[in-house]
Amino acid sequence: MRHGRQVRFAALILGLGLLTAVLVSADLPKAARDVAAAGWVVAWIALYRFLPIAVDAAGWRALIPPAARVGFPTLVCFRWIGESVNTVLPVAQVGGDVVRARLLAAKTKTPADASASVVADFTVGL
Repeated sequence: MRHGRQVRFAALILGLGLLTAVLVSADLPKAARDVAAAGWVVAWIALYRFLPIAVDAAGWRALIPPAARVGFPTLVCFRWIGESVNTVLPVAQVGGDVVRARLLAAKTKTPADASASVVADFTVGL
């Protein structure tokens, strides 16, 4: 178990380092001006992306057995993380589903139910 914590800590440090590098290299005042110039359009785009993720999370929640079910906001967060992995990383659009299954399994301590719910959700989505 200790090895897993060390790996997570190293990944956290690496991620924070990368975030710092991006923020230092970015022109933050210009980015803030661009977002301000877009105005409410940014909020509408965020809402447009949030709604399908929330609906998909509700469908996924229905596929999880009651004993392993977690709260809706937690599933929305897991779904959002999975979508982000699929979008940002070169994981052939299935890496996010693996991440969702692992997150749910870690939260509920029921890896079989978590994996089965993600496979069923993925299949229904196809």
